[in-house]
Amino acid sequence: MSIHNHNKPWLRGAEEFRGQRLLPHVIDYHAHNEPNRVFNSMPRTQNIADGFRDVDMKTMATAVNFMAWWLDGHFKDVPKEKKVLAYVGVPDIRYPVLLFAAIKAGWTVRFGILFLRLDMQLIINS
Repeated sequence: MSIHNHNKPWLRGAEEFRGQRLLPHVIDYHAHNEPNRVFNSMPRTQNIADGFRDVDMKTMATAVNFMAWWLDGHFKDVPKEKKVLAYVGVPDIRYPVLLFAAIKAGWTVRFGILFLRLDMQLIINS
């Protein structure tokens, strides 16, 4: 198996290609080589005393791939220059899932900031 296989960019090693891969490829690499590696730990409930749930690399890669597939399937007729998503939501695991999926599917993402007034967000995103 060639390390320079462009059809499977996740095959590129972690150290050898540091800084030369897109973040979704790093997630895919770790999902294949270290699927149980923790990507994120988040509280199970609003009360942190209830403990945390780990999201491993395999789960993260699956979520990213599903979201990229969904974007491609639902917006396949959108021209490349108009592939821009706006997302305003709770700052949780959905942010990196959407970001990495958008990168994989060739989209740009604009994240809203919940504590800013709408007119300020429009200035930032213009």
